[in-house]
Amino acid sequence: MNINFFSNCDSYNYNYISCFFNLKDQYIFVSKKVCYSSFNMMTSMQCKRVWQIDDINKSVLRAIVRNPYSRVESLYKNKLITNGDKNDVQSCQKEVIKIFDEELFFNNKISFENFVLSMPRLINTECHFFPQSKFIPRFVNHIHHLENKDEIRNVFSLFNTEPIVCNQTSNIQLDWNKNMKNVMKKLYKEDFTRFNYRCI
Repeated sequence: MNINFFSNCDSYNYNYISCFFNLKDQYIFVSKKVCYSSFNMMTSMQCKRVWQIDDINKSVLRAIVRNPYSRVESLYKNKLITNGDKNDVQSCQKEVIKIFDEELFFNNKISFENFVLSMPRLINTECHFFPQSKFIPRFVNHIHHLENKDEIRNVFSLFNTEPIVCNQTSNIQLDWNKNMKNVMKKLYKEDFTRFNYRCI
């Protein structure tokens, strides 16, 4: 069975998933804010991005997932707090600017609360905001959690490497109130359920 994911293979214009594989027919699905940069750092001999799976019945299909809360926190810290460059505005940042305008964005005046409460408007606009369950196919049956270091070490060992840490998220403490939690529970409900994460 042949599975194709994209008609446009431009790495800057992809849809829902990023699929990588090694030379052992091990396919790994990852997303933005979940090991994406780490896999891109590997050499083509270790790991190659692909746009189809030739035969899912003869391949081991895996995905790395992340707790929705920490994924959104990392997104806020990395895209709203530390990387506000007017000369290099990323696609996810453009979507935020559409809601809050440039002045608030580039002056770091968008609170974490306001960002989370805006997620209903952002969630379908760009892959950074998509629920992970939206782009990880149902036929993927090996799920690995980013928070479990042993699981992640085992995944990277398939590519003959130790876990690669490309982006260190700031240790800024972010707080969640009831309204914010309710937004997350609603928008990322399937992620919490399917990947066995607990709602707070």
